[in-house]
Amino acid sequence: MTEVRAVKRAFEILEVLCKEKEPQSLASLHKTLGLSKTTLARILNTLEKGGYVERDSSLQKYALGMKFLHYSYAVSERLTVKQVAAPILRRIRDSCMETVYIYFLHNNQRICIDCLQGKSAVRVMVYLGQESPLYAGASGKAILAYFSKEELEKYFNEVELKPLTPNTIINRDLLEQDLKLIRQRGYATSIGEKVSGVISVSAPIWDKDGKVTSTLSIAAPMDRQSEIENFIQLVKEGAAEISSYHKVFKF
Repeated sequence: MTEVRAVKRAFEILEVLCKEKEPQSLASLHKTLGLSKTTLARILNTLEKGGYVERDSSLQKYALGMKFLHYSYAVSERLTVKQVAAPILRRIRDSCMETVYIYFLHNNQRICIDCLQGKSAVRVMVYLGQESPLYAGASGKAILAYFSKEELEKYFNEVELKPLTPNTIINRDLLEQDLKLIRQRGYATSIGEKVSGVISVSAPIWDKDGKVTSTLSIAAPMDRQSEIENFIQLVKEGAAEISSYHKVFKF
C-alpha cells in the first residue's frame, strides 16, 4: 500500500523531537531531515495546532507537545504487566527507598512502562516512556541476555555499540561474556555503564510464552553500592512474583 508522504514526514519530525533532548529549531530540523524549510514549517504548524508539537515563540524552537503524555499514559495502562506489578514496585521502593522501574523490549531498545521515583533526597530519576539501548545498563542487559543465538546475532548486526560513559561495554566479546554471567546468575548489574555515578540491578520478567521481554530494576547513586546485595535480592524476588502471573499477561 502506498505511503502518505505528508504523514510519513510528520512522523519523521516527531521522531527527531522525541530523540533529541533539547527543543529543535527549524534550521536544525532542516539539517537533520533534509526537508525544505517551507515543508517543515507547514507540517510543524499543523502539528502545533493539534497539540502534538509546542513552539517556544521567543527561541523559535519546537518540542513534543503535552498531548503525548496522555498517549503515553493510555498505552502504559494497556500493558497488563503494569497492573500486576504496581503493588510490587511500591513495596520494593518503600523497602529500599530507591527508584524502581520496569522496562519493556521495543524495537531493539527498551522503553520504561512504569516507575516509582526514590524517596531519598538524592536519587536517580527514571521517566515513563524513556528509551535506552539494550547493551548499556542492567535492565537492558537483563533482556539481551535471554535473546536466542539468532536474535543476538541479528541484534549485533543492526546495532552499533557506542560508549555512553567510560564504563559502557562496547566490545562484543566482553559483552557476551557478561550476558552469559547474567543468565547464570539470573540478574544483571551495572556500575555507571549508562549514566555515570549510577548503579543499577535488574532481574528478568518471564512472559506467558516463556520469554523475557521486560525487566524489574532498581537504580541508585553510586555511593549506595554497599546496598547492592539487598537490591539484587529485592529485584529477583519481585521479578519472580510478577512472572508468576504470566498467564494473565497480554503482551
